Amino acid sequence: MVFIFYALSVVLMLLLRPWLVKHFLPNHGKMSIYAALYFFPTLALIHAVFGGLICE
Repeated sequence: MVFIFYALSVVLMLLLRPWLVKHFLPNHGKMSIYAALYFFPTLALIHAVFGGLICE
């Protein structure tokens, strides 16, 4: 369920956030989209590793 949330978050971020940033903040915030794309795979990897360690 957590990985589905991460996948939906990435999809919504790629589809909706550029439009919202362009509409509300025309000169700011473009790099934050790319920074978040690095955090989601890292969070998923950490969750998978530590979730596997707890279940063992």
